Amino acid sequence: MKTKHYDQEFKEQIIRECQEVGNAALVARRHYLSKNTVHNWLKATRRNGSVAPLPKNKEQRLKKAERRLQRLSGAPSCDAFWLLLGKDNPFWRYACTYAA
Repeated sequence: MKTKHYDQEFKEQIIRECQEVGNAALVARRHYLSKNTVHNWLKATRRNGSVAPLPKNKEQRLKKAERRLQRLSGAPSCDAFWLLLGKDNPFWRYACTYAA
């Protein structure tokens, strides 16, 4: 079976609709999508702040996280990195060192 690829705008539209309606399965049905696909997009949005995938390179991920934090808070902080990356993520200590 061929894997379908959806553009970022469509994914963001579906995510916004899910947030408005409050029912991902209903939104998936309306657009003839698998509910698992929509739930994966929602999970990616919660994890990354967007449906765009994270870069594969660790250093690029940290730089992208720092840019997102600067946009959100104005300046990077260890607490913000900890919240973004999660307490179990081994990179948050590096991120705090990098930001200091």
